[in-house]
Amino acid sequence: MELLARMINNQNIFIHAWPDYVQTSISFTSLVNGLFVVQIIPALLVICAMFYLLKYHLCPKVIHELDELQCEVINSFEYGLIITDDHEQVIHTNDVFNHILQQLGREAPEDLTELDPNLVDFECSTIDIQLKSATKEMLIRVTKQKAVINHQIRHIWLFLDITKNKQLESELRHMAFHDQLTKLPNRHYIDEKINESIRLNRKISCLLLDIDRLKFTNDSFGHLAGDQLLIQLSNRFRKVISDDDILARIGGDEFVIIIFDERVQEIEAIADACISQVKTPFIIANQRIRVTLSGGISCYPDDVTSADELIRIADFATYDAKKAGKNQISFFNATIEKEVRRRLLMEELLHTALEADEFYLVYQTKVDLVTEKIKGTEALLRWKSPELGQISPGEFITVLEESGLIIEVGDWVLKQACIQWSAWQRLGMSPILMAVNISPIQFTNDSFIDDLKLIIAETGIDPNYLELEITESSAIAYTDETIEKLNALKNMGIKMALDDFGTGYSSFKHLNELPLEMLKIDRSFLKNLLGNQAQEAIVRSMIQLGHNMNLRVLMEGVEEQAQVDWLRGEGCDWVQGFLFSKPEKPEIVTKKLIGQFAG
Repeated sequence: MELLARMINNQNIFIHAWPDYVQTSISFTSLVNGLFVVQIIPALLVICAMFYLLKYHLCPKVIHELDELQCEVINSFEYGLIITDDHEQVIHTNDVFNHILQQLGREAPEDLTELDPNLVDFECSTIDIQLKSATKEMLIRVTKQKAVINHQIRHIWLFLDITKNKQLESELRHMAFHDQLTKLPNRHYIDEKINESIRLNRKISCLLLDIDRLKFTNDSFGHLAGDQLLIQLSNRFRKVISDDDILARIGGDEFVIIIFDERVQEIEAIADACISQVKTPFIIANQRIRVTLSGGISCYPDDVTSADELIRIADFATYDAKKAGKNQISFFNATIEKEVRRRLLMEELLHTALEADEFYLVYQTKVDLVTEKIKGTEALLRWKSPELGQISPGEFITVLEESGLIIEVGDWVLKQACIQWSAWQRLGMSPILMAVNISPIQFTNDSFIDDLKLIIAETGIDPNYLELEITESSAIAYTDETIEKLNALKNMGIKMALDDFGTGYSSFKHLNELPLEMLKIDRSFLKNLLGNQAQEAIVRSMIQLGHNMNLRVLMEGVEEQAQVDWLRGEGCDWVQGFLFSKPEKPEIVTKKLIGQFAG
C-alpha cells in the first residue's frame, strides 16, 4: 500500500475511495474574517474512531480492497510497468508491459537486463532502447525511479512505446526539409548542409536554376499542368547529378544544385547539361510545352561566407543570365552584384510608381505605304523614376512581369490609350487604329475580358479601332481555351496583331488558329536587307505568307527611305519606325493628325 501511495503521488493521481461502511464528515459552520473555521473537535473524534475500526475490525477487508485497487491503478497506466528488486530481478509487471512483449512474441523476463544489456548499469533517468523480434521492431522509452519500501530498495521501471511518435517525428522532419511536390530537399535542408560543409571548410559550388515562363504555363494550362512540369523538370535534373550532389527546389520556379570538394570544377559542365535537358519539349496533357532556364553560379570560399550568401549571390548571377537571353548561365562577379542591386531597387520602386503617377505613354505612328497616311499608332509605356531617372522599357517591363505588377500596370496602359483615342475623336479627326501591347500574363488573367469591357465602356473607344498586340513567342503556348478568348475579342470588334513575327516558334497551324488581323515583322530582319538575296527572300516570303492568310503586313523599325521603297515594291502594307516618327508625346501626335486631317 505504501508503494501504491508513492506511485499515485508520483503520477499526480488523487483517489478518494473509502468503503461504503466508513462514514465521516467535516462541517464548516462559521465564517470569521472571511475564512471558514473547522469544527476540529468533532472531526478528530470521527478520525480516531475510523482508525480504531480499521485496526481492530475492518483491516483485512480494507487491505484486500486496496490491493485490488492497486492492481487496477497499475494496469490502467498508459506505461508498461515493472517493479524490480535491488538486483533487477522482476517482482511485478503490469498488463501494458506484458502487451508490449506479446507484440514481439517474447516472454516476461526474470532479469530485466534480458530485455536490453544497456539496462545493466542504467542509473535513475531516461533512456531509449530498441526491442526487436523477427518481424517487428519497437522503440521504447524507459524511465527508472528508485523507491525504499519497508526498508527495502525497489526500482520502478516505466516503459512507453514511442515507435509511432518517432515515425511521426521523422515524417514531420522530412516534410519540413523536403518539397512535397517534387520530393526534393528544400531551402531549410540545403541551408543546413551548406553551413555544415562551411564549418568543415569544404569547397562548395551552387548552381541556381530559374525556370522561365512557369507562371505563364500555370496561367495557360492550369496549375496541375504547372505541377507536372515541375515534377518532370526535377526528374530531368536528377540525371545530371551524382550521389554526393544535392538537388533541391527552393521556390516556385527555382531549383538549386550544390556540389562539393573537387567536383566543384565540373559546375559549368553540370549547368550545360541542365540546359540540354530542358531543350527537349515537355509533353503535358497532350500538349508540347517548351521552357527555358537562366542559371547563376556562386562558389565558397571565393564569393561568400555563409549558406544564405551562397544562394543569394547565385540568384544575383541568374539576373545577369536573363539579360543575356534564354538558356544562359552566368558566374557571379562584382559587376553583377551592382546591377542586381539596381534591379532589386527598381522592383521596390515599381510597387509605388503607378500610384505616384510616374508612368506615362508615348505614341509611335503607323503609316500606310500606299496612301502615305497615318493609319494607326502604338501606345508605349515609359517610366521616369525620381530616384533612378528615365528607365528603359526593356529594363523595367521584365521586372513588372516577374513581379506580377504587369496586370495592374497593363490595365492602366489600356485605359490611358483608350482615353487618348477618344480625346482625338472629340477633336473631330478621322479615327485611327490604337494598338496596345498585351503581356501574356495580363492576357491569361481570368478577368482580362471583363476588365477590357469595362475600360471600353468607361472611355468610349470604338472597339473596332482597338488593336491588341501579342508577341509570337507567347502565342505558341496558347490552348483551346486561349483561342476561344481570342475569338471572343474578335467578336467584340477588337483587332489582334502578332508582334515580333519571325523571332518565335510559330507554325502554320498556330497562325491559322489565331484570329489575327495583322502580322508585324520584327525589325531584326531589316538588318543587311538590301542587296542580301537570302535576307530579301526571307522577308519577301513573310510578306507573301501574311497576304496568303488575308493579313495586313507591317514592318517594324524602318529607318531608311531605301527600305521603304523596297518594302513598297514587295507589297508590304504598313511601316513603323524612326523614319516617320519616334515614340512621341500625345500632343505631338495630335498636331500631326490635325495636319493630316486638314490636308
